[in-house]
Amino acid sequence: MRAQTLDQCHSLATENYPEIKKYNLILATEQYNLSNASRAWIPQVVLSGQASYQSATPTYPEALNAMIEANGLEMSGIRKDQYKVAIDISQNIWDGGQSKASREIAKAEADEQRSMVDVSLHNLQTRVNNIFFGILLLEEREANTETL
Repeated sequence: MRAQTLDQCHSLATENYPEIKKYNLILATEQYNLSNASRAWIPQVVLSGQASYQSATPTYPEALNAMIEANGLEMSGIRKDQYKVAIDISQNIWDGGQSKASREIAKAEADEQRSMVDVSLHNLQTRVNNIFFGILLLEEREANTETL
């Protein structure tokens, strides 16, 4: 009656167990976290801009305007529209071991998650063993009952 061996049951249960898909997710997460930790040394470039318009701006007093114009200069005061552009470039030269610690944490977290999946798979194999040997026991009891 038994068409499967215990090893075949284990492999079928492992292949069809949803937890097994977590291994790929754990690996992808670990690689992502490791690459983020490695990016701490890449120079960072930030470009920012600002434009503003004021409805009222301070101007020079009329007497000062007359003196400036008498000297042949033209200064109208502060414009109502103003613009600002900034580029900020920064790079870590020392982080106190933070990036190394981040990489170690990412590896440790991935190892912990893999261990949790391994425990879950071990529990699955225990359940498969219990069911498999339970079926064997029932088959033997059935054979003994038929014999009696």
